[in-house]
Amino acid sequence: MKIEARISSVIAVCILIFISCIDNKKPIDDLESNHTEIDSLSLQLSDAIDHSVIPGAAVSIIQNEKIVLNEGFGYADIDHKIPFTENTVHTIASISKTFIALAIMQLVENGDLNLDQEINDILPFKIHNPHYPNTPITVMHLVTHTSGINDDFDDGDKRASWLVDPLPVDYDDLHADIKKDIFYYDGTKTTLQDYLVSFCSTEGEFYSEENFSQFRPGTTYEYSNAGATVAALIVEIVSGMSFSAYTRKNIF
Repeated sequence: MKIEARISSVIAVCILIFISCIDNKKPIDDLESNHTEIDSLSLQLSDAIDHSVIPGAAVSIIQNEKIVLNEGFGYADIDHKIPFTENTVHTIASISKTFIALAIMQLVENGDLNLDQEINDILPFKIHNPHYPNTPITVMHLVTHTSGINDDFDDGDKRASWLVDPLPVDYDDLHADIKKDIFYYDGTKTTLQDYLVSFCSTEGEFYSEENFSQFRPGTTYEYSNAGATVAALIVEIVSGMSFSAYTRKNIF
């Protein structure tokens, strides 16, 4: 399984491990100077990677504007015993949603966007939940995962997405726990708007009423990658910049 460490789930797992390893009885302010606790955390992270399906991960902790931990664990390439370091590149996946939400709130703070705005007042195309065509979807619905835009494919069908770069490993070599959740449409690079038109517009190539949940927008939480993508497109439209350019300039 070469370079399997590029899977994005390592990030969430390591965050959970970090939270569980910190002694709640000690003030977090002591972490920067408490080398014993940092060393203990490093050992526990290393042990956790050794006993999981995740081949490798990197963890950085910044406190009081200082880096107190910056370390890789496990392997980036198991076959060739290449260590996973703090510079190993892997897919960030849903961590992108953190920056989508931050970008949205920056625009709200600047007075350029209102969380209660209907998305169809912003988008150059219309998105309606066919089950509730008269109920508007708002920006708040997008960032709270209550929009009803559904991308939960449990039947094994290919997800309506474009793979910009080839997978770094053979799909058949992925671990079964990972492979069952990864589906790609073998297409070409596209824009956020073109993708969302294909998925959410009634004239789109991938449009289906099943792309929308049965609940009324704003009433039920349901994790949605497509809804987050709409929010990212709104960042592009309101700011006049691509999402990647906006985050580079205003966040990173």
